[in-house]
Amino acid sequence: MYEKQKLPYFVKKKIEEGGVAEEIFRGRILFDESREKNKWINEEHSEFLLLLTSNGYEVSKITEGPINYANIKDFDILFISGTRVGSMNFSAVEIRSIAQFVSDGRGLFLIGNEYIGKEKNFNYLFNQLFGISFREQVKDDTNNANPTAGWNYSPTINIFVEHQITKGLEEIIFGHVSGLNLTKSSEPLAFSNPTSEPVCVPVVGATEYGKGKVIAIGGDEIFTNAPKIGINVRDNKQFILNILEWMPAWIDCPNCGSGVPPVATICPRCKTRIQR
Repeated sequence: MYEKQKLPYFVKKKIEEGGVAEEIFRGRILFDESREKNKWINEEHSEFLLLLTSNGYEVSKITEGPINYANIKDFDILFISGTRVGSMNFSAVEIRSIAQFVSDGRGLFLIGNEYIGKEKNFNYLFNQLFGISFREQVKDDTNNANPTAGWNYSPTINIFVEHQITKGLEEIIFGHVSGLNLTKSSEPLAFSNPTSEPVCVPVVGATEYGKGKVIAIGGDEIFTNAPKIGINVRDNKQFILNILEWMPAWIDCPNCGSGVPPVATICPRCKTRIQR
C-alpha cells in the first residue's frame, strides 16, 4: 500500500555534552501517489527530497488507494496534490480519514496546479473541511520568473502577511499556480501582484484544524529542481523550510529523551506528560 523511500540522510545534531552527534528526527512524511504514479518520488524532486531527509524527515509514498485512516495514521505530515493525469475525486471515507488525521494533531499540505480550480468536488469537500479551495490560474505578464521570454505562468510573489511561514521572505516564484479561496478561519499568507490576472489573489493560505495544521499552496513546481521556478530560486527553499518549522513535529521527552510524536501527550517510553 505504501512504500518507504531509502534516501540519503546527511544532517547530524551535535549534543553539547561530550560532543556526541545524534540524528535529528522531526517526523514521517507521506506523499499521496495513488492518483498520479511517481508524482513526488522522482529525480525531478531530488533537491526537495534531500531537503526533507537532511532535516530529519522520513519519506514514504502511498501508491494504491483509497486513503483510509489505517494507512495514514502512522505518519505525521501528508501531501495531497493536484494531478495532471485525471480527476481528483475523493470518497467520503477518504475525506473523513484526512479530517481525522489532521484533527488528531498532524500536518497536511494541499497543493494545486493550473488545473485544480476545475476540480469542483475536490474543492467543495476541502472547503467544507478547512475553508480552503482552489480557483483559476494566476498569470502575470510583468512580474514573473522571465519577463523577456513571456513567462506569465510563473508569477513572482512578494506580498506577504506577517506569519511564521513568511518570516525572512522577500520574493518567491511559483510556476503554474492557482489562486485560493479562503473562508472560515483560514488565513491568506501571500498574494499575487497588482499586475497579475486575477489581481492580488491569495496563492498561499493556512489554517489550524483541531490539533493539526493545514497549508495550501497554489502551485507544485516550487518543489522541483526547475532552474527558474524551482526550490533553489529566490527564497523558495526558505519558504518550504518555514512551513516545515510551523508544521507539527516530533520532540524529545524532557525526562528520558525519547522521541514523542505530534499526536502524543504522554511519552510512550516513560509516561511523562508532554507540554507543547
